[in-house]
Amino acid sequence: MYCITQNTKRLQFLPFTVIIKGLGEDSIKRLASVARQIENMDERLSTIEHGLETMQAQVDQRFDAVETMLTQILARLPKTP
Repeated sequence: MYCITQNTKRLQFLPFTVIIKGLGEDSIKRLASVARQIENMDERLSTIEHGLETMQAQVDQRFDAVETMLTQILARLPKTP
């Protein structure tokens, strides 16, 4: 009687085991997909960051040129008491 009851319980849990295994495999596939999406976003953000750094360097150069020009203009103006 004990063996029959134990086997019956095992058979009752078998569908749950199959469902849990399927859910686990599906979750792993979803996580892999999310990981790929994050990697793609990281690459895109790196590209954007590089572009912004280049633009910042150009703007800094432009501000330096304007500052130099303004310094020269101020040097030419008469000093007021």
